[in-house]
Amino acid sequence: MVTFKKSEVITKYIIDTLELKEINILYNGGGNFYLLIPKCLEPKLEECHKHITKTLLKAHQGQIYLAIGSIDISMNDFKDFGKIWKKVADETAKNKSNRFKEIEYKDVFETFEVEEKKYETKFYLNFQENFSDKVKKAEFISYQKLNRIDNISVFNSCYDVFKAYGYD
Repeated sequence: MVTFKKSEVITKYIIDTLELKEINILYNGGGNFYLLIPKCLEPKLEECHKHITKTLLKAHQGQIYLAIGSIDISMNDFKDFGKIWKKVADETAKNKSNRFKEIEYKDVFETFEVEEKKYETKFYLNFQENFSDKVKKAEFISYQKLNRIDNISVFNSCYDVFKAYGYD
């Protein structure tokens, strides 16, 4: 459940950063999402992916990674949408095996300190379980877009990860 909510916030972050609309989200569920993005925004998408990767790396020490695959399509390709879906899924799977390729090695292997109390596995797992329980029992989920994105250096919870993408 937690992974799904992070993908929802990440999807919203990408759409906002690329100045697109919710209609560009073709599918978002189960930790996967498909977006329809103009080719001219590819460099901006790559920058988004770098930011997302750096944030997830800081927050989860490499345990969670977002692989993004993209393919070029034309209007005629929509005649066989299943074929498009498979192609982009294959491209994403290929990129999963090249984790962190979108950022520089120094960003992956930089030295950082971890405060024991905040990142004990038991603490973090308990937090995620409690968050998942809240989501399961919730009647609705609300997102609020923040006025600015803070450069968060210590992640105490998944709420800090959401804030790194500009949402609360």
